[in-house]
Amino acid sequence: MSMSFMNLLWFKSSKKKAAEIGQYSLGRPFCKKGKLTKNIKIGIFHLTEQGPMVMYKDFEELKGITLTNVELSKKIDTLAVNLIAATASGHAYVEGCFDFKLETVNKYRLLVIAISMPNFASQDPRLKNGYYQIVLFIPKEISMNLPSISKMEDQLYLIVRKEINEPSDFTNSKIQKLKNSLITQLDSFLIKN
Repeated sequence: MSMSFMNLLWFKSSKKKAAEIGQYSLGRPFCKKGKLTKNIKIGIFHLTEQGPMVMYKDFEELKGITLTNVELSKKIDTLAVNLIAATASGHAYVEGCFDFKLETVNKYRLLVIAISMPNFASQDPRLKNGYYQIVLFIPKEISMNLPSISKMEDQLYLIVRKEINEPSDFTNSKIQKLKNSLITQLDSFLIKN
């Protein structure tokens, strides 16, 4: 009888510890709400007359990636070309959410939210419909606790469309607001997962 009482005490203690640390999913590390998502970085890629370019990024280095700033910048430029090529066909652009895992940034899962909107400033008539990609660089330890993109895409896409309506919306303050909204949504997925 004393053994079952000890087991009960151990169970209550273990349950309390698990609640203090955060949610636990089988086979996955603990992930506490709001604790890991601060490591998520954002980049914005845009298709211009000169080709795909990095329009914005809020990082000079990525944790766990051992490249110089110049090398990383070149990798991100190449990434912009590759991601836009992967989601565009001729002059038709695919909108939506995409999940990429690439060797160049293998410690990160890339969530790409692609949108198109009128770009009246473009001199090239083929680019009057502007194409933009919001790319979230999510560390593996966080991405392991996120569901598949199919379970997140509707909410993430709606957040982007709510915040970004025209190219002039890509200001530093609006991008930070967008990033915070996306991270808040990702946090909610961490909790539910």
